[in-house]
Amino acid sequence: MLVACSGGVDSTALALAVAELQRAGRLRGSAVLAHIDHGIHERAASAAAAVEALARRLGFGFGLRRLSLPPDERGEAQLRHARYAALVALAREHVAGCVLTAHHADDNLETLLFRIARGTGPRGLAGIPEYRSLAPGLALLRPFLQVRRATLEQVVAAAGVSVVEDPTNAELRIARNAIRARTLPALRDELGPGLEVTLFALLRAARATTEALETQARAELTACGRLVTPWRLEVDLPRGALPPAPVREEMVRQLPALLGLPAPSWRWVERVHALLGAAHGSRVLGRQPRSGAHLLVERTRRGLLAVDLARCGAAPAGRQDLELDRAPLPFGTTEWSLQARTLAEAPLEPRPDEAGPLRALLDAGTLAFPLGLRTRAAEDLFWPLGMAGPVHLRRFLQSRPVPRFDRDRMPLVVDATDRVVWVPGVALGHTARVRPGTARCVELRADLGAAT
Repeated sequence: MLVACSGGVDSTALALAVAELQRAGRLRGSAVLAHIDHGIHERAASAAAAVEALARRLGFGFGLRRLSLPPDERGEAQLRHARYAALVALAREHVAGCVLTAHHADDNLETLLFRIARGTGPRGLAGIPEYRSLAPGLALLRPFLQVRRATLEQVVAAAGVSVVEDPTNAELRIARNAIRARTLPALRDELGPGLEVTLFALLRAARATTEALETQARAELTACGRLVTPWRLEVDLPRGALPPAPVREEMVRQLPALLGLPAPSWRWVERVHALLGAAHGSRVLGRQPRSGAHLLVERTRRGLLAVDLARCGAAPAGRQDLELDRAPLPFGTTEWSLQARTLAEAPLEPRPDEAGPLRALLDAGTLAFPLGLRTRAAEDLFWPLGMAGPVHLRRFLQSRPVPRFDRDRMPLVVDATDRVVWVPGVALGHTARVRPGTARCVELRADLGAAT
């Protein structure tokens, strides 16, 4: 485990607690003290040295990262994002499964007041979560959220460990510092000692409400979401049976996590939630500031499609020859691969495990070989099986419905005359269908190789 340690009272107490639990046999696994040097105060070197000395004293490993943000990019939010990115990098380096931080009950109260002053909803009133996913396979844990700072000070004093306080904690221009030094003491003087009890009760009530909402949204996503590939999620939401708005918003908030991405901003959640009232084909494309991923969300006829564009791959620029009786042919770097093989005769009835939209039988006598794969062109016509005649492929894909994201990257099977004979997963071409008396068949199979 990676234990974030600044060298101050709170994180030193956390390191001592982890060491004590290990000695008592109640916590398995090795620990590494992780120190992030923000590069913004003169005590940085002494703080790093103090944390390294503490790591040696406790028998822990030690990891150090130094941030080098420009002066105009050292706001609270920017430093926080950079700090967590550095912790993720250290966790990967030390093969850690979780990161522990020393946020405590007083931090939670300060966060609550800060969010109330800024404006917030039920999730903001729930305070700091005890757990969240920091990165794929990496959990962020805050075990001290029920512990007061005074208790941590007593622990460190009893252990006789020296600490290095961050001088920026005294800068009242920072909103959290001002709340700690001015706002909370003034409220205590005005409202009495019961203030904190009331605030903690508010935190607990909001947390319980938030957890119930999260659970319901997770159940809805489990019921109607399909993780087609690790980077693609499809959510079917019938227009006449949409869950209540708070549940829908929470479902949207959880979408990135299902693709292994960090939690989004509420502004992004609001934009995506608005898609549910928009026409199909409408999109939201946003960059995830914590991961750099570009997440596309599209309104489909069935609900929503979420795609991590960094991992989806690209279709080939031109035509690929699909040779008969060869190994499956990858379609560019997309998840698609296709294979064509000859059959001596048309089967009287396909086996149940061979039926489905990703398999097609074609009459070889109607085809001009070689077959090929390509993406659609603006002038493409297609005669789908069961229709009276050819139609514009663009309009046909819109009517099926095929998500807008897929239309320009899905493979089309064409013959040597560039006629579209199969749209995998959608429809077979009428002229290539197997007829009574067909002498020779070509079997086509498509595979979503990255599917899970």
